[in-house]
Amino acid sequence: MLGEFGNVGIGTAMLAMLLTRPVNRMGETAMTFYQAMVNRFVIPVIEKHKAEGRAEGIEKGLERGMAQADADWMAWNRRRVEAERQGLTFDETPPRH
Repeated sequence: MLGEFGNVGIGTAMLAMLLTRPVNRMGETAMTFYQAMVNRFVIPVIEKHKAEGRAEGIEKGLERGMAQADADWMAWNRRRVEAERQGLTFDETPPRH
């Protein structure tokens, strides 16, 4: 049995050794092309989405912060007006925003 396929096995091994370097080069070339395409098209889209997310987060944070500041000032002013209405001294410092 070995005699029948021995030459084929040796030939296959030799062919594999001869083709290893070119196939490896083709793989390197394909990966280089792939990475170039990712760098050119995919990464800018990802970065754009990150920037949009940051901008949206900052905007929402500012809206929340302003709403909280407004609420703090309104509560402070209600207490001030109520104290004045009752003739009490109001020495609470205003909110710091």
